[in-house]
Amino acid sequence: MALNFPEGTQNFPCKVLQIQSHNLTTAFAQTATATSTVISGFSKSITKVSSTSHVLIVAMLNYCYTGSYARFNIQLTRGGTPIAVGTSTGNRLASTLAPSVNGVIGYGPLNHSVVYKDNPGSGTHTYDFRVYDLHGGTEQTLYFNRGGNDSNNDSYHRTASVIQLIEIEP
Repeated sequence: MALNFPEGTQNFPCKVLQIQSHNLTTAFAQTATATSTVISGFSKSITKVSSTSHVLIVAMLNYCYTGSYARFNIQLTRGGTPIAVGTSTGNRLASTLAPSVNGVIGYGPLNHSVVYKDNPGSGTHTYDFRVYDLHGGTEQTLYFNRGGNDSNNDSYHRTASVIQLIEIEP
């Protein structure tokens, strides 16, 4: 694909076929358990228009935890199958994001971004994020798009989380 600029033509190595985007602007609490929990409202589907294309996933998650110590495992999944994860060795979990919070983080959400190119084949594919609690059996709560303290004053924030699925032809 070429674009004409005043300085000359620029050829790009791929072509964008479609973009599916979901902006999650509401603030909510999500309980993490020892089993996989889909992050509420944070999934998106794409129906590929080309059998040879790839899907570029671009996501930004804003969340917070209040407490003295927390360990979470967040996985990007396609159809419930983890993708964009590290290799699991021994008892270590394969994660896309593995935030650990030590101390109270209550004023503002933490920002984590994910960029991953997937090659899922033809058809419709649903991508989502799932969270696991690694704290040792006690359910933990994550607060999305807000800080842990959500008092109505200018010391606290409201943010958005985004997932974009971009179908590209190599």
